Amino acid sequence: MADGGFGEYGLSQVRTAQQGGLAVGIVVYGYQIIPGDDEDLHFATTLEACMKDASDLLKDLRNDPEVSPTEFGARAVYECTLKMPDPATLVAFLNEHTEAIENCIMDRKLVTVVGN
Repeated sequence: MADGGFGEYGLSQVRTAQQGGLAVGIVVYGYQIIPGDDEDLHFATTLEACMKDASDLLKDLRNDPEVSPTEFGARAVYECTLKMPDPATLVAFLNEHTEAIENCIMDRKLVTVVGN
């Protein structure tokens, strides 16, 4: 699979969701930035990269003396299937990112939790 010049973002590793042999979406992984908050997720192209990013965030928080221990909680990691955007959705995304997750995620399932 060609990465279209986006290999530096890990997009050469992106997998697609298949239905009847046709690509119907792109699978990415997202972890909770704030424990217990599913509204704000940080995304990566592989489960391994997502878990590493979540672990790195927890390490950084533990090393920061100004961060409350309540922020050290485990982060849920989700596998998210993003639908292929139609032109109207793509234009809306390009013009305003606030509803991107709501407009693009067609399926999400909990795959693991990263914690202590």
